[in-house]
Amino acid sequence: MTVVFAVLLIVLGRRVSNRPGLSSIVTAFMGAVSGGAFLLWLLASALSGWNPLVAIAGTVALGLAGAFLALPSLNALERRAKER
Repeated sequence: MTVVFAVLLIVLGRRVSNRPGLSSIVTAFMGAVSGGAFLLWLLASALSGWNPLVAIAGTVALGLAGAFLALPSLNALERRAKER
């Protein structure tokens, strides 16, 4: 799973910017936010006594939050790149 996550960050980094410095900063920030969200999910699961329903609901919530936050931003970046 870590390898898949690393590949995802590399692909997204290339899509964000052709400049390596900016791309590295953005992908590092995305990785940090994802790691923080995972730690919150893990904490919620542990505090619930490892309840499977809490784990499933947390996974769905993280996925939806990521989609609602990331997709509009990526689309805006793509539109801006096409304008150039």
